[in-house]
Order: sequence, then structure tokens, then C-alpha cells
Amino acid sequence: LAVDLSAFNSLSFDASGTGTLEVVLLKSGGSKFYTEVVLANDQKTFSIKDSDFRGVDGQSTDFSELKVVLFNMKSENGTTQYKRLLLSKVFFEDAIIQVKEVFVTNRESIIAPNPVRSETTLYVYSETGGSYVFSLYNLTGKRIDSHILTGTLLPGQNEIKIQRKTLEAGIYMYKLQDSNKQIWSGKLIVR
Repeated sequence: LAVDLSAFNSLSFDASGTGTLEVVLLKSGGSKFYTEVVLANDQKTFSIKDSDFRGVDGQSTDFSELKVVLFNMKSENGTTQYKRLLLSKVFFEDAIIQVKEVFVTNRESIIAPNPVRSETTLYVYSETGGSYVFSLYNLTGKRIDSHILTGTLLPGQNEIKIQRKTLEAGIYMYKLQDSNKQIWSGKLIVR
């Protein structure tokens, strides 16, 4: 059966290895769309837009009517060759939108980008300013000590940078509390 994944616009995965990796979308009706990435010894995250896949006649596609995603290691000269591929964390996602300017009200907070790869920014508005404590929790409610941040909020718009550090992929909850007992909270997704 074909699956409609057209709500997503990129295919992401982590990979390392030798040579060129061909990624093929096999769609309903037998049509195939191709793209390639060059692998290296160090693991790298690849994010391929749906429009980067091309059919044999050069047309682009989306992720609708998708039946199979193939990862092929091809010989460069037609002879038997030793190849290495380490492939993990394969998923479809929406495009990551770069945030240029964010305005929030006194009661809301925004984290962007979310999902997080290496760093994200928490945007909050403080009426009076003051000191803050940022805490991150796993889904069992345990506070993650490596992600406790302290600092000072200024009156008005504020940005707090949050590093991924050693966080595993998953869903986390954050809480930001200022010295006036105002609390902002929300969900943080790590890819």
C-alpha cells in the first residue's frame, strides 16, 4: 500500500560510509525518483528536500503515494567493491524555518527551531525583568542537571540560547521561572 507523506517536505537521516549513497523513492504505479549523497568517514546528518528527488525524465516529486524508500550503494566501475554504510535516524520532517524576528506577549514563550539539532532559542517577554532559572525535564519529570541555566531577563523581549549538548533524541519539557515567580513552560523536541 502507498502512504501519503506529502505533509512532510524533507527526508532526514544520519549516515557515514564510503562512496556515494543513492536514495530512491518508489511510488505507487512503479515510478522511481532518485538523488545521491556523498558519504564520509564521520557521521553526518543529511536532509533531502522532496524537490531534490528526480525521475528518469527529470521531473521532481513530493512524498505522496510513497511505497518504499531504498538506500543503495552502487559500484563506481561495475566491479565488485567493498563498501561501508552506517545509516540511522531515518525520518520525514517539515522544513526547518529560520526565524529572523519573534515577538511574544507576557504570557507566552516560543522555542525556535523546534525540533532542535544543535542549538535553539527560547523567546520570552518580561514586563519587569529580573533573574531567571531555566530547567529541562524528561518525560518522567526528572530534571536534567546539565541543562539548568541561570541569567537575567531585561524588561521587554528576551532570547535565551539553549545548547543540545549531550541530549538524546526525544521530547522534553522546559520551565523558565523568573524572580517575580512568572513561569513560562513548553515542549522541546530533540532530533
